[in-house]
Amino acid sequence: MNELSQVFYKSNETVEKFWKTNYDKNSLTRLTRQYSEQYCKEYGDCVQYMYDEKKTACFKVRLYVGAGMKVGTIQPKYIYLPRNHDFSLSAFSPNISVGLDILFPRLSKHLIAQACLDLGYMKATKDTHQLTGCPLQTQWGLAYKFNPERKVSPLIRGGITFNHLIGASGKNMETISGNEKKFQDIDFGFYLGVGTDIALDKYTLRFSANYEYSSSLGLFEDMDQESLRTSAIAVRAGILF
Repeated sequence: MNELSQVFYKSNETVEKFWKTNYDKNSLTRLTRQYSEQYCKEYGDCVQYMYDEKKTACFKVRLYVGAGMKVGTIQPKYIYLPRNHDFSLSAFSPNISVGLDILFPRLSKHLIAQACLDLGYMKATKDTHQLTGCPLQTQWGLAYKFNPERKVSPLIRGGITFNHLIGASGKNMETISGNEKKFQDIDFGFYLGVGTDIALDKYTLRFSANYEYSSSLGLFEDMDQESLRTSAIAVRAGILF
């Protein structure tokens, strides 16, 4: 026991507790952990003495809730019709977001699979022309966190999008599309972005900015040759639970 007590040579208080302990597993583990937490920071990372089920799980799911806005342009793209090929509308859309972060602790501390659902209200205008609706977007992608164990961790992200413009309607759009009221906008695209995660005890505050691009097919019901190109910058702030 004399040799074992020398393990705690830096703390006379711990040595004294050692001689008074029952020498059972729980008592020795508790004593060693207390000693390590007091002095291990001098030498780097501390030893994890207790089993942490969350850290050893195959995957972990976190809920994301946030809000933000998008600013960009919407441009009808005519494949066969030459008129108005340079016409574009300036668009603005506040939105709310709900998503999931799926982490894989055993595989990588840095890699995250992400899925997100966005719903907003868009208003796009140019001169007397106007297009409004509620854009519904789903995102599927991956993110890479550079410093996941630190309080502040930058990240990069990217993936694909599927979009649908709900309740779309136009004003003075008949000269652009040939049909003022019947819009069908279903499009696919991609996004690339950066962000920062800030750990707040059990929660994480996330700020992000994305570049998004998408192109639709069959935007207008009566003109199958047309499609829509959308490019936007999206900024968001939210919380991970």
